[in-house]
Amino acid sequence: MMRVRAMTIGLILDPYGERQPGGLGRSIFEIARALIRAAPHTALTIYLKKDPAQPPAFPPGAWTIRPLRVRSVLFSGARRIDKGLDWYLFLTSVIPLWWRPKKSIVMAFDFAYLEEATTLQSRLRAWLLYYVHRRSFRLATTVVAISHATAHEVTERFGIPPEKVVAIPIGFIPLTAATESYEVAHPYFFFAGVIKNRKNIEGIIRAFGHFCAGTAEPHHLVLAGKTGGQYYERLRALVHELGLQEKVLFIGYVSDAELSFLYRNATAFVFPSHIEGFGMPILEAMDVGTPVITSNKGALAEVAGDAALLTDPTDHEALARAMARLVNDPTTRREMVQKGTQRAAQFTWERFARRLLACMEQDPKLP
Repeated sequence: MMRVRAMTIGLILDPYGERQPGGLGRSIFEIARALIRAAPHTALTIYLKKDPAQPPAFPPGAWTIRPLRVRSVLFSGARRIDKGLDWYLFLTSVIPLWWRPKKSIVMAFDFAYLEEATTLQSRLRAWLLYYVHRRSFRLATTVVAISHATAHEVTERFGIPPEKVVAIPIGFIPLTAATESYEVAHPYFFFAGVIKNRKNIEGIIRAFGHFCAGTAEPHHLVLAGKTGGQYYERLRALVHELGLQEKVLFIGYVSDAELSFLYRNATAFVFPSHIEGFGMPILEAMDVGTPVITSNKGALAEVAGDAALLTDPTDHEALARAMARLVNDPTTRREMVQKGTQRAAQFTWERFARRLLACMEQDPKLP
């Protein structure tokens, strides 16, 4: 077990306390928990934006909770943070204004907002957020990116020197037990995530159309995620255009237990996103023995390694061939299941926390 010298760390845990935490909120909470487990005797001050409705479920350790009681961490957070700590960890890419911490680590997850801005208002927001992130990266002692693909974006998009950026893969949150079933037609391919253009759901539907045209095997496509909005309506129109109304199912939001059931019983998890900073969902699928089809580019290819079928996300026919391969080739299917469970086991929050602490120790030999 790595020995960590006595030091004091301030951790800004925002967002926290959301009614339905998203991927970012759940990830940074797991990072905080893992840090406490990795260094239980290190004094860790955890700053929250507001008073929590209930205390965080952290393991025992030398941690304290300090509510900032501010509306904006960016604009007001600096006034209430103790300036005498050794290190500060910003789990989102935001250092409060009017402050330069003496030693800090700024996390970098992804920058999808730069690609998704289509309206004047969204472009303005993206432009402002870009400069907030660039300022934070420049002020940081070290920028920790959750993948090599994200690290490359930090250097290329924001002009940060490569020697200042470290890529440390995060863990994933294992699925709960499948205590609830879900009434859905079998067999099926499965997607879960936000219904947005960057997730390439249009590509999945078009590929599934090619798959159906080339096989007599009965299959469905199940898409889980909150519905609504222009992109969703466009997808519905596409389904009708391709004559897939009886085979493509938009099931909306599902509980964790239902999600677990859907993952575990799918023919494959299909996740060929255009933009991802990491790719936690593919590890969730691998962990429960579900084969994965994903993108051959960026962070998804990096995380998947050789434990998934990789395709060009813009090549719908190649994606359809990957679907058919997992249906018709039992050997490939068994290989993907075996490699997938082994691959998922390599990504743990504890390993991430040890490497993060090593950065603070300025130890060049990261475990």
